[in-house]
Amino acid sequence: MEWFDYASYGYLATIIAVVFFPKSNGAAGLLAAYGIFAISFIVRPLGGIVWGMWEIVSTGARPCHCRF
Repeated sequence: MEWFDYASYGYLATIIAVVFFPKSNGAAGLLAAYGIFAISFIVRPLGGIVWGMWEIVSTGARPCHCRF
């Protein structure tokens, strides 16, 4: 499901650029739309770390060090 969101945003980036960014410079709007797309790949793992640590602190659970 998560990759569907990324694929939809990437596919619709040209439309998002026209609708949400200034129309005076189309290339800048498209770069801004794709820049936000790139930022999401950086922020996603950081959010996982933050929410994972919050869960450990709030529930008192120990981190899982699973070994198979």
